[in-house]
Amino acid sequence: MLKIVFAGYEHLSVISIPLLVYHPTQILLGGVLVSPIRTWMLAAQKVKVTGTSKSSNTNSHPAPGEAV
Repeated sequence: MLKIVFAGYEHLSVISIPLLVYHPTQILLGGVLVSPIRTWMLAAQKVKVTGTSKSSNTNSHPAPGEAV
């Protein structure tokens, strides 16, 4: 597709490098971050369900939907 859009453009490789690197990087980072984000979300749900006070939460990041 890039060859069609940029036909005859001599710097095609310079244009295509960011496009070819961005998507795999996004997939790898997503795979690495799934576990910590899942743990964070489950902890936030547990706090919300049990009604635990904000001060007893030792997590340094606010829970989703929690006021900062």
